[in-house]
Amino acid sequence: MLNRTRRRFGKIDHPLDRYSEIVDDLTHDILRGHYLPSDRLPRWRALTARYDTTLATVRKALDRLDEYGFIERGGWHGIRVAANPPNRCHFGLIFPDYGDAAGQFPSRFLTTLAHAAGELHNTRPRWLSVYPGVRGESDEDLRQLAADLNARRLAGLILTDRHTAENSRLAALLRTAQVPVAALLAVVKLPGITRVIFPPTDFLNRACAYLRAQGRRRVALVSVAHLGPMMWELAQAPLAAHGLISHPWWRADAALQCPGALRPAMQMLWRLPAADRPDAMVITDDNMVTEATAGLAEAGVRVPQDLAIVAHANFPLQTVSVLPVVRLGVDVRRVLGTCLDVLEQRGRGVVIPEPVIIPAEFAAEIQERSAAQPAPRKIQIYPPENDSTLLGKGGPQ
Repeated sequence: MLNRTRRRFGKIDHPLDRYSEIVDDLTHDILRGHYLPSDRLPRWRALTARYDTTLATVRKALDRLDEYGFIERGGWHGIRVAANPPNRCHFGLIFPDYGDAAGQFPSRFLTTLAHAAGELHNTRPRWLSVYPGVRGESDEDLRQLAADLNARRLAGLILTDRHTAENSRLAALLRTAQVPVAALLAVVKLPGITRVIFPPTDFLNRACAYLRAQGRRRVALVSVAHLGPMMWELAQAPLAAHGLISHPWWRADAALQCPGALRPAMQMLWRLPAADRPDAMVITDDNMVTEATAGLAEAGVRVPQDLAIVAHANFPLQTVSVLPVVRLGVDVRRVLGTCLDVLEQRGRGVVIPEPVIIPAEFAAEIQERSAAQPAPRKIQIYPPENDSTLLGKGGPQ
């Protein structure tokens, strides 16, 4: 569950607190460059005299600056400005809700993203704080986000759901925020926001190319219900390009909340005469993998003798498959790292052409890339006039 304890900054300072005035003043000095990263701050007694206050109040202010990440305590070396202050290195990840007690979301992409964010929660030089529930009714979530933005405690924001940016209160906050923003899964171009996407056309094209290389020709398509018509339409071009065929009666969709409906659908598919059955299948959403493969197994399907299956995945987490499948999808760790790279570059004034594309990869390719020395990321874009073709009418998966 993504709860408020995951946040780095738990308390919003009251404007009348004396120590808050010291925090604001020293923060302002750091932000405007009076104190540079790794510079030494005045000692406690000098700060006590400067602000005409008690040692306890100064200590409380320094504790808060330490909590915020603006300073580092170095023992005998005194107090220094952090080498990686939050206005340069601390990023916010905005989730639409909290997930359940086990950290699971209805979308496996968000579940995988939450796990990847947890690995970066308190690392350096870049670190993340999660702001869950911003799309909900609670004002506290937005107040916390607003406080951190106004105090320049964030270097950028990542929106994790295409509907989150449609929240009117959040949209108003983002318009006044002085930080770059990246959005995942955004269908339309958003003013001032860089989209980071992984279009289903790329996934479908690579899946079709693989199946053709395996000597397959007749392809069934399994999708989540609300995206089924869009995926069917987008699949037609790559199917034709690779000399493959499909039929509407080889298509099966199920609601995200009820993937079990795929079991009888798969059994009915395999009751067709042998000459009318598909010899390949593409499962376009990892939420459908377990139930679709379970239904095929119950129907007695042999893989790969009867059927070759390419299944969507959000790496590194993979859904359970009852039958052997070839996994194809995006590495969510790469998605998150690319977002941070984009935000850092935009923070330095670099213009990033958008949308930024994360390519689909097979599991073996991800393993090979992870084992090799990391290569510099190359930002890829599609021409803006192709956006509607890339993303489809209902948005990416």
